[in-house]
This record gives sequence, C-alpha cells and structure tokens, in this order.
Amino acid sequence: VAPYLAAVLFVVVTVVVVQALAPVTWVPHISVLFLGCVLAAVPLGLGPSLLAVVTAMMASVYFFFEPVSSFWVYRPQDLVDLSAFAILAVVLSQQTARIRRNAAQARAKERLVSDLYAFSRRIAGIVDREELLRTMLDGLRPIFGPYLAFVLPDEGDGAQVVQDPDATLDPAVLETARQMMAR
Repeated sequence: VAPYLAAVLFVVVTVVVVQALAPVTWVPHISVLFLGCVLAAVPLGLGPSLLAVVTAMMASVYFFFEPVSSFWVYRPQDLVDLSAFAILAVVLSQQTARIRRNAAQARAKERLVSDLYAFSRRIAGIVDREELLRTMLDGLRPIFGPYLAFVLPDEGDGAQVVQDPDATLDPAVLETARQMMAR
C-alpha cells in the first residue's frame, strides 16, 4: 500500500508546485506531471507507476484543462496531449519495470557466481577426501537443497554414498546409483 500512496503523493506534490508557480510563470503542466510519473516509476515499480499515470491524467484534466474543476475535456488538442502523455507514461513505466527486473536478475546471478567462486576457492586447498566431501555437501546445499548425494567407488566392487545427514533420499535411487557405479 505504501508504494501506491507514495505514487499518488508524487503527483499531488507536483500539482501543488505547478499551482504555486502558475501565477509567476508558465509551466507546461503535462510535462511536469509526467515528471511526477517518472519519479514514481523509478523507485516504486510498475503498479504504483501506472497509478501515478492515471492520477496525473485526472489531475491534469481537473486542474489545468478548460473548463477547470471538471473532468470533461472539450478541446481536441487536450485529448491529443492526454493520449500522448498516457502512452509515453505507460511505456516508460513498463520499461522501468523491465529494467528493474533485469537488474534484480543480474544481481542474483552475480551473487551466485560470487558464491560459486568462494566455494571453489574453499575446496581448492582441501586434500582430505572426507573433508572435501563434507565441504562440498555444505557448499552445494544452498543450490541443490538437502537432496544431494555423492556416489563414489569404494575399495571393493561397490559404491560409497555420501549424503547430507538431514536428507531423505529415495533408497531405490541410491541403490540404482550404487549399481551404476559397480559396473
């Protein structure tokens, strides 16, 4: 709810500023209200940004288009202005949301690569097999969860299964892995 209230607040503040500046200077209201939508789009996301677009359009019609204090639009030029504003604002909102998603995905990939690099550095110096297996289970648990097991050849014809102590792996799967290792 807070991002939506903030989006409306961006537009309200913009309208108040434009109203205050109107007697002193000419302010292109559509452009300034568009700025309010841009400010809402960047930090708040798509939903609040679209709410800011609708609120800005309504505020523009009510406060700045003739007849003032009405939601009717009589001049064709005003309809063109509103349409252009709406199209640009919605496209900007969608593009901003897409950029935010891509940035979040990039940060997640960066964290994964960083974690994998740290993991590889951690296992690089281990020479003890048991310690290596424990470290690998601990390091790979965040990626694969508790359903991770290593099937390794043992000294005989069989296979040794090393798994997370908390794992409840299917015994049939483990037996199949042992059989495959024995071949």
